[in-house]
Amino acid sequence: MKKKLHRFSLHVGRWTWYAGAAVLLLLSVAVTAARFMLPQLVEHKDEIEAAVNRVSPRAVRLGKLTTYWDGLYPGLHAEGVEVMAADRSTPVLRLREVRVSLAWLPLLRRQFEIHSLEVTGASLVFERLADGRYRLAGFHPVQPTDEGQGEAFLQWLFRQNRLAILDSELTWRDARDAGKPLKFTHVNLTLRNQGERHHLGASAVFPPQLCRECSLVADVSGNPFESGDWSGQIYLRASGLDMVALPRIARERLPAELAGRLDVRLWTRWEGGQLRRVEGPASASGLRLPLKGLSVPLTVREIKGDVDWKADDRGWRLELGKLELGLTQLAWSADYLRFDYRADEKALEVGHVNLGDLTAFVDGMREQHELLRRWSEIHPEGALNKLKLKLVGEWDAPRDYSLSAELDSFGLRQRAAAPGVRGLSGRLDANADSGKFYSDSEEISLALPEVFRRPLVARQARGWLAWKKNTEDWTVTGEQLRLTASDGEASGEFALHVPHDAARSPTLRIEADFRNLNGAEAARYYPVKHLSRSTLEWMEQSFIGGRITKGRLLYDGPTRAFPFADGSGRFEIRGHVRDGIYSYLPGWEPVRKAEVDVVIDRDQVRVTGEGRIGALVAKDVVVQTQRAPDGEEISVRAGIAGPVAETLRVLYGIRPGSAGADWTRYLPGGLQGAGDGALTLDVRVPLGPSPVRVAGEYRFRKASLREPATGAAAEKLDGFVHFGDDGLREGQLRGRLLGGEATWSAALHEGRLQMRGQGRIAPEGLASVLGPRVAPHVSGGIPWSAGWSHAPKGGALAFELGLQELKSRLPAPLNYPNGLPVERLTVRTESTTADNHVLAVSAGSRVGGRLLFQRQGGAWQFVGGRVGFGEERLSPPRGRGLHLSAQLDALDLDEWFPLLGQEGARETPSWLARVSADVRALELLDRPFGRIAIDLMRDKDAWSGTVSGANAGGRMRYARRGATTQVDFDLNTLTLPAVRETASAGPDTDPRRLPALTVRSKSFQLRDMPLGELDFVARPTAAGWHVARLNLTRPESQLAVAGDWRSAGNAHASEFDVRLTSSDIGKTLAAIGLSDQMAGGELKVVSHLTWPAAPAKLRLALLSGNAEITAEKGRFLQLKQGAGRLFGILDLSAIGRYLTLDFSPIFGQGFVYDRIHSKATLERGNVYTDDLSLRGPSAKMNVRGRIGLAAEDFDLTMNVQPQLTDSLTIGSLAVFGPQVAATVLALQKLFKKEITETTRVSYVVKGPWDNPTVTRTLQEGNKAASGTTE
Repeated sequence: MKKKLHRFSLHVGRWTWYAGAAVLLLLSVAVTAARFMLPQLVEHKDEIEAAVNRVSPRAVRLGKLTTYWDGLYPGLHAEGVEVMAADRSTPVLRLREVRVSLAWLPLLRRQFEIHSLEVTGASLVFERLADGRYRLAGFHPVQPTDEGQGEAFLQWLFRQNRLAILDSELTWRDARDAGKPLKFTHVNLTLRNQGERHHLGASAVFPPQLCRECSLVADVSGNPFESGDWSGQIYLRASGLDMVALPRIARERLPAELAGRLDVRLWTRWEGGQLRRVEGPASASGLRLPLKGLSVPLTVREIKGDVDWKADDRGWRLELGKLELGLTQLAWSADYLRFDYRADEKALEVGHVNLGDLTAFVDGMREQHELLRRWSEIHPEGALNKLKLKLVGEWDAPRDYSLSAELDSFGLRQRAAAPGVRGLSGRLDANADSGKFYSDSEEISLALPEVFRRPLVARQARGWLAWKKNTEDWTVTGEQLRLTASDGEASGEFALHVPHDAARSPTLRIEADFRNLNGAEAARYYPVKHLSRSTLEWMEQSFIGGRITKGRLLYDGPTRAFPFADGSGRFEIRGHVRDGIYSYLPGWEPVRKAEVDVVIDRDQVRVTGEGRIGALVAKDVVVQTQRAPDGEEISVRAGIAGPVAETLRVLYGIRPGSAGADWTRYLPGGLQGAGDGALTLDVRVPLGPSPVRVAGEYRFRKASLREPATGAAAEKLDGFVHFGDDGLREGQLRGRLLGGEATWSAALHEGRLQMRGQGRIAPEGLASVLGPRVAPHVSGGIPWSAGWSHAPKGGALAFELGLQELKSRLPAPLNYPNGLPVERLTVRTESTTADNHVLAVSAGSRVGGRLLFQRQGGAWQFVGGRVGFGEERLSPPRGRGLHLSAQLDALDLDEWFPLLGQEGARETPSWLARVSADVRALELLDRPFGRIAIDLMRDKDAWSGTVSGANAGGRMRYARRGATTQVDFDLNTLTLPAVRETASAGPDTDPRRLPALTVRSKSFQLRDMPLGELDFVARPTAAGWHVARLNLTRPESQLAVAGDWRSAGNAHASEFDVRLTSSDIGKTLAAIGLSDQMAGGELKVVSHLTWPAAPAKLRLALLSGNAEITAEKGRFLQLKQGAGRLFGILDLSAIGRYLTLDFSPIFGQGFVYDRIHSKATLERGNVYTDDLSLRGPSAKMNVRGRIGLAAEDFDLTMNVQPQLTDSLTIGSLAVFGPQVAATVLALQKLFKKEITETTRVSYVVKGPWDNPTVTRTLQEGNKAASGTTE
């Protein structure tokens, strides 16, 4: 059996091989025959062209036609193919090349059926007409084909083995689009079909505004256009595809608001006509996606990542790797995103979420959905890392969920009563029934508007939070909580139970310890919603600063019952404060460096401890809230001890109008204190509209009080003063006032305050007021008494000084060595109303006045008044402040100067506003100035007013700031009278005590000499008095002096630079009383002078320095005493007679000079010169030697060279007249050559100015003759 089977197999195989060989042989023969026959097709070009025209609606012309083999298929290659217009005149379509391979069997029947079609270099213009029809340029429009035609055409396409369009151009025009036509170049389209498998490839160069690089590759099995039973892969590549730039025909099929620029390289996989997978890189920018259900498109600034999307029968899964996302800002890395979607379960995982960008994105869509609106309201910020979210059920109503994430600087906006947080970092795990969160935050801020006014800020916040849903409530717990802030640290734990039944109150238990808290920030931690407004305001105003070293908070009870006034819970805060600052009363200086314990128990506050108010020690301080008949109040009790001076400083520092400050109206302003005292205070501050109540006692312990304006001092004070919020109530004091015993008492009598005081001012006490210079001239004591009776509408004051024992040896008008002419000075109430009080001042007929007081702010304030001395009739006071006035017969200020201006002079009292005096005979600088009237008024920190009199008139200003006094005179006229002949020399004034002085006078006169305009400025220095300038200006001359007056002990020295210039020496001399001395001439004198004395005590014997004198173009009218001394060098009148004997025609009636010049040195009253030269048309003169200014003598050598020439004669005629000219001519004839240009006459002058010895020598060349004349 086996053999038969084997034999059959061999037989069948042999015949099978024979049959195959025969078929192969036949095919070889057929192919060989076809290869010989195919080239013959070119000879049938016309037949082929006719066949094409029979099936083409337009005439077709074939250019060059060749054959080729496409594998085993014969083909035709046509070049220059043209499709002609309807009239066959011109081509409407040109194809560079067309390759067509033909099927075998139809070809054997002389029929043509395409096996492969390839078109190269086609240029097509495809357009849509306004009526919606389409056409290829040059062809008639066509209507869209019906469904059957379209299917037939697609079936034909998928039956072709290969169709290709290569390297072609396509232009798209749209009559419905106003834009430019779109031109596509390098168009390549290839379709290969192998049964049911189809491969399509398409690419082109798009217009740059549309797409930089776009292509499509598809490899599918089945016909996607015929049924849904197809599968395969489609690859899409688009670089820079702008959705807005798509042609209108494409955008008509897309949502109108779709926009964005895309870059994609995506492979898609299809199964059964359904998309199953998408993968590849993709990015988009400026994306706008209209979504169903949203009125605004979804807008994304930029997105980029690797896409991997998979779908199955249960749902789909999306993975985005290397994800970069920018919703509203620059892209940030999200790392990855995974999303699983199932019908009943959704899961999301994201590597990183920028919540700030996401929230900004949601803000733009908040009106699209309720969830988006809520998201925008809470405004999340910060970041979420490793986010995992799983939902079971529907999106908006899940049955269960789980959430985990790492929070990084997470924040939620505080809104209305809802809390807010910023800077929260940590790990979160939660589900529908429980959760936990571990905080590891830095720079965190927590806003709890229902508890605290401002957010709580911490540098670090660590600890566990957990929550759990129970049968009846939610439980929230906090454990291992640690807070570190810039103003302290805290740790603790809490447990919160929130019932499901909203009618029941939540319960809360908090236990917390805090330490090193900054008291200045304490108000931040006050539970503002759980304290009364008045209590909260008091706490905020009272606790200003300090360091809370340690403390503890306990809260335990139902939150709705806080602050547990009914005892249903506990609320306690206990703390110890160091270096605290506590303001017990608004407007008063606070307690500082306080060491106190603070206890807040429910709604009650208690503070105990001690501290300091300035340099005062406050002990046994107790501050607490307590119940009062009219509501709650704050009670402040303290004992304060320390220096009286510090107590006064604190009391004066109370802000006007402050609570509890009314009693300070009995405290005189500006008091200075010494010694110690003790103050006990009991202050009640109602937490309501009622006024503050103050009660206290002050005890003096050998203390003293001093009034600086007058120097009056009360010393060794002992006793007490009781006061209340309505003022002084009682007191007993004993001490010494101005050196004498004194007592004071105060008591309430029938509801009215009565005050009494009496004592005696001792001479030594009076000296402290008058000063060390005036006091030695006054002797005797002064008894005094005072009383004040207070009344609701004013009161009555009576004050009296006994002057019977007082004696004065001061200069007039206070020179009463045998006693004052008046017995007493009284000040009494003249009239009073509820707001005005007038006091009358009198001391016999010599002193009178009125003082006006007004009630201001509950206290009496001095408003104004006037006190006159020596005035018979006194006008009523006008204006504010005190006006002191006087009328005096005579006043010698030279006698008062040694008594005034002592060191440590007091500032002028602020209440003094005006000073005026009318002096009938004023004596100053030993000069009688006659009648002078001065009227000065206070101008801020200075005094200004008028000066008027026979010798001065203008304005004056006086200012004193500290140790500097400035006196300014701006006068119209000033005359210095002659010094009294009986003037006696007194001690020199210390220049360092002189004021800064400025004197300007438009007209200045010394005795009867008009010296022009005066400008004088001087100021004191550490060494003396510096004269910045003393300028005297006349029309023709100016004198400028500057220098210093120095003083060291009793020694004085003066040093000045003096500069005198004159354009007319004659006028200048005439102004100072030396008329008829000189005519015309210019003068310049520059000198530096010193002398060891005050400026007023200049003596020639003390004078030293140097001087340079220059005079030009003038004439001495007569050589007599006065003219020569102008130069300080020589007195020509003493030796003039010798000159006139020799040269009377030249010098007898004066001397004309062209220039006089000399440099001289002054040494202790002597003038030395070596180069005094006089040059004139008639003579030359040189002088050298010494002139004794103090001794009034000469020691000189004078050389005179006469100029006896014809020019001298003419000059003499013009200047001196014909007589002198004749004499000069006679001398010339007489002497002939004896007196020539070489003639010299020398004089040696020695002896006193009045009678010197003069030796004369006449020289003529080498000849000389001498003689002596006495």
